[in-house]
Amino acid sequence: MKYPELDINGMKTESDVCNMIVDTIDSGDLESAKDYIGQFKDYLHSKEHAIQQQDPRHNQEPMIVTGLATY
Repeated sequence: MKYPELDINGMKTESDVCNMIVDTIDSGDLESAKDYIGQFKDYLHSKEHAIQQQDPRHNQEPMIVTGLATY
């Protein structure tokens, strides 16, 4: 499956982007963190769109299961 390329501030994986955002927040640079989150959100939206284009079943409503027993 072909996904859009991820490159946010040099980070190439979703995990690296999340870690970078946490580090940016920890350093107090909240404006940059908000910018990275916006870029990551755009990437995730593009990725979801690519998945839907390649597999139309992916866009179906989730099945809701009720009546599950807990013991």
